[in-house]
Amino acid sequence: MFYTSPLHIIPANISSNSIDGKTIRTAKKQLLVEFDLYSSTTINIKGQEYDKNQVIKLFESLEHEIQRDYHLRIFQNKPLLNFLEHGDTNFFIQPYEDDLIGDKDFALFVGPYFSSRYSNLLATALKMLDLKQLQDLLIDSLPLPDRFDGSCYKGAFRFINSKILDLDNLIFEAQKGRNVSREANTFINKEIIQVLNMLPDYFSGQRDTYAIKLRDLAIPLYNIGKKRKLAKQILKTGLNLKLSEDTREKMQVVLNQLESLEAEHSAWTTTKQGRETMSTATMAFLFFKIIFLSMLMLRACNSTSYRSNIYDYKFQNQQYNNFNFSDKQLQSNPNLKRLDSLLNELQKREAINKEIK
Repeated sequence: MFYTSPLHIIPANISSNSIDGKTIRTAKKQLLVEFDLYSSTTINIKGQEYDKNQVIKLFESLEHEIQRDYHLRIFQNKPLLNFLEHGDTNFFIQPYEDDLIGDKDFALFVGPYFSSRYSNLLATALKMLDLKQLQDLLIDSLPLPDRFDGSCYKGAFRFINSKILDLDNLIFEAQKGRNVSREANTFINKEIIQVLNMLPDYFSGQRDTYAIKLRDLAIPLYNIGKKRKLAKQILKTGLNLKLSEDTREKMQVVLNQLESLEAEHSAWTTTKQGRETMSTATMAFLFFKIIFLSMLMLRACNSTSYRSNIYDYKFQNQQYNNFNFSDKQLQSNPNLKRLDSLLNELQKREAINKEIK
């Protein structure tokens, strides 16, 4: 129910200060005659279209003396008039020219119009995440009695409830194992947390509920979706909200549990990787050791001037007797020295066998 001042339909040649019952009846008769004369469903008055029913209701409001005084009071307060009719928030920026709360009856008259406009503007600003508009609207206290708080915040309250329901649906999808990472990020962006914190204490319960839903979303993301980083980010973002101590403690407990699990997982992974690395390194070392020893043996064999098939270890008498290494060769190659010693031992045994025969 948005406000339209009935004084707009009073002819321009009539001063608002001189309006009385007689003036109103005369103006009403003239306008109704215009409807009949032009057989039109609407008439244009000062650039605004009005239908016949609107005109009749506006005049009825003016015919009531007390209401007429209230309409005059609003009409003379241009910031209030522009807010009620067009949603101009300059009314909140500059000091009030009229004390709505101080006059209880006037406040009761203005309240329904004021709360209807305010509720619409606040809900729209929340949906658009319009921080500037919210800063203008969210003043320390509304210029109305507390009884109008519910109607003023109705649109915003419904919008936040819709976001909480969306979170419920997302939790259900996450519990089924669906990847909801992209959707989850829309509930923890910086702007939405900021605007929720800007709202007055009237919304404290909804902030707590929103945070608990974020917690309930983080748990399946961590356990089922394996989105551990995102789960912790959601909990940390929820803790940035203005919360009751009880809700904050519940959020922190879950975050601590997840971080503890992460630490245990990290330690286990590091130990496992260390063992795998050690095993790989040991095998590599043994492999290269074998290769190295093989190369030494080949070098020992290739360094002799005698190219025989000594690798079969079936030496004939004339073969090993012909092995004569120089002192220089033996000193430069330990492996060759060991080979020479072995050959000498074989020669001695052969000599003993000959003597026995």
